[in-house]
Amino acid sequence: MRRFTFRLENVLNIRRKQEEGVQRQFAMGRAELLKIENDINDLGDKMHRFMAQNQISEGSFTVMEVLAVDNYISRLEYEIRRLEMLRKEKEEEVSTILSLLHEAKRTRKVIENLKKRQLERHHDELNREEAGELDDINQNINRNRETLTIETSPLEEL
Repeated sequence: MRRFTFRLENVLNIRRKQEEGVQRQFAMGRAELLKIENDINDLGDKMHRFMAQNQISEGSFTVMEVLAVDNYISRLEYEIRRLEMLRKEKEEEVSTILSLLHEAKRTRKVIENLKKRQLERHHDELNREEAGELDDINQNINRNRETLTIETSPLEEL
């Protein structure tokens, strides 16, 4: 029996490796995006806690303390806006990587389907060859039986 060899096996392996690389990029991008979102949420929580703790009432803070609180809140708001812009860029990057991942999967599947069809053809061909060999064997067996029945046995001569 002949073994099945897929001539594009190396190409298929390369496509698989490319897909794995894009999957790693996608996973890293998603992880970075989640980190940015967590940072935004943490800063928002921090700002709200700080504002709740430092509510300004008459005569309780000096002007310098009020300015310091206001500056701190402004810096937190600026950092949140910066992270939101970074999140938007990262979402676009992840979306691009996702489309690359879909394309990589599609090209890999095309080659895998080709391999599957060629393997099925190979099996069909082997089955036809095997059926032909079995037919030959059956014909030989039938010929041998015919020759045995045609020949006279020594017992019949008596």
